[in-house]
Amino acid sequence: MNKAKYHINYSRVGGEPLELGDYLLYQVGRMYCEAGGEILQHRHGELLELTVVTGGSGSITVGTEEIAVAGGFIHASFVGELHAIRSSESDPLCYDFVSFWARGEELSRIKSLIDGCIASGKRGFSDGRVARLVTYMIEESMETELNTEALSALVRLVLLYTERALKGEGEVSLNVRAADSICFRVMRYVDANLFDISSLEEVAGAMNYSYGYLSSLFSRTTGRTLTEYYTERRFAAAQSLLLSGVRAMEVASRLGFSSVYTFSRAYKNRFGYPPTKTREIKRATPC
Repeated sequence: MNKAKYHINYSRVGGEPLELGDYLLYQVGRMYCEAGGEILQHRHGELLELTVVTGGSGSITVGTEEIAVAGGFIHASFVGELHAIRSSESDPLCYDFVSFWARGEELSRIKSLIDGCIASGKRGFSDGRVARLVTYMIEESMETELNTEALSALVRLVLLYTERALKGEGEVSLNVRAADSICFRVMRYVDANLFDISSLEEVAGAMNYSYGYLSSLFSRTTGRTLTEYYTERRFAAAQSLLLSGVRAMEVASRLGFSSVYTFSRAYKNRFGYPPTKTREIKRATPC
């Protein structure tokens, strides 16, 4: 069997997928295989799965068809298919994977993609953008606090670029879909520098955009302002720190509030209770 150095899977046995707005994320991760290792044949549920080969070589079997794969190859597997993966003996396989589904209008996009692939017989392709996006999804999934907006944007881009690659289309222009990529970078920057940002103009400068342009793009693309996103992440961090036992005065200082009074008042306005009651209320709230 395969040896997995890490394998992130959002779907517990009998559990539910991670809900990301229009998308349902079942699993995302990376697998390092032993020489000759094999993922035995299994049937896919209602999901679209991409296997992104990042190194080594081996084969992917769908039904009775075996396809040789190597680094750079991406394979799409569909609903109800029998699927197996085998690593070569001499050059062990390494691959990233993501499985997701959709609802609403996005569901029709996935079904259209699947129908087109089945009709054309094409399900394998190479696309550096898709490979990088799946890597970003793995990185985001390993964060202590998951950013579901970022993951949703990444799934949307993966689906878009997969559609384009399977249709043989080239790079995308800077349109609404490509704007998702910029907004994801903004979200990642805010999350990584939450305790150091003194103004949102700093974020725009780090992205090499004017604040007016970036703020407008973020609002049009995500449906919320950059200030709203920053505020939400700031208070989520505050709540996490308080639950871990950090005192309100220190939390206020770390998040750049002018005083613990200012922080406490803002915190109570947002959550309906003061910082000092956070642990008590969370313990009393059913999961």
